Amino acid sequence: EAFGGDPVRAEAIVRRERAAYVVFCAGDPEASVHAEVRRDNLANRLLAGKPPAWLTPLPGYRGGLSVYRVAPL
Repeated sequence: EAFGGDPVRAEAIVRRERAAYVVFCAGDPEASVHAEVRRDNLANRLLAGKPPAWLTPLPGYRGGLSVYRVAPL
């Protein structure tokens, strides 16, 4: 739901789960499924390389794998 749903709710979902990191694999078939749900969702932002301000990309990951640190409140 965080990747494919309402982009405002995505942050709330991640924070509710107390996640410190978000991992996204662009090559995972689920990524394209999430991307088709709605244009403005988290999956599409990450696929475009434009994470929201509350996610900080971590360097060193390749091959479609992206890791982001969740910014503290």
